[in-house]
Amino acid sequence: MTNIILLGAPGSGKGTQAQRIYAAYALPQISTGDLLSDAYRDGTYLGLRAQEYRSRGELVPDEITNQLAFESLSRADCRDGFVLDGYPRTVDQARVLDQFLNSNGKSLDAVISIHCPDDLLIARVTSRRICKECKIVYGLEVRPKKEDVCDCNGELYRRKDDNPDIFRARLPVYYSKTFPLIELYQQRSGIFHQVDGTVSVDAIFAVISKIIGKDQRTA
Repeated sequence: MTNIILLGAPGSGKGTQAQRIYAAYALPQISTGDLLSDAYRDGTYLGLRAQEYRSRGELVPDEITNQLAFESLSRADCRDGFVLDGYPRTVDQARVLDQFLNSNGKSLDAVISIHCPDDLLIARVTSRRICKECKIVYGLEVRPKKEDVCDCNGELYRRKDDNPDIFRARLPVYYSKTFPLIELYQQRSGIFHQVDGTVSVDAIFAVISKIIGKDQRTA
């Protein structure tokens, strides 16, 4: 079992690395950003409530985020491990997550923090596009073979909160609310790892693979 949290500011590359981890190790990616976007697209009550906060660059209230995350973690495909991408975002969420995992006989094996300077984060976010079908993320380092069309032929879209002005409002929220998670997990012996997010996607994944330390699947 391998249970992983990926930490990092928006644009740090968490989503791309989570997809790489899934492809190599069959560990499902649980992205609260995707869960919230899908819920908004489907017009669910939680999705509409969450979008009110996201459109202002604010964090979605914990009760909404927790509910979506725990529903996903309870799926059968997460029985042998998972990658949390964008959750938890606050110390309070982390503590509730601990309670949920403990109550289900699970624990965290690795917390990986991807660090990038703000100017690179802004450049990545403003170039980011996501496939509506396969959820792959394209940007500065990863581009589709055909402009504006995913390699799976799915439609690419830009998240509303990837607008440059909204993103600049999100960064202070990240540093005040999410950055303290690094200090929290640093206190837990053996599970916290910081990775340089300014290098190539392949180089970041090579470091993460060493941290995971298990054989990649062959099919």
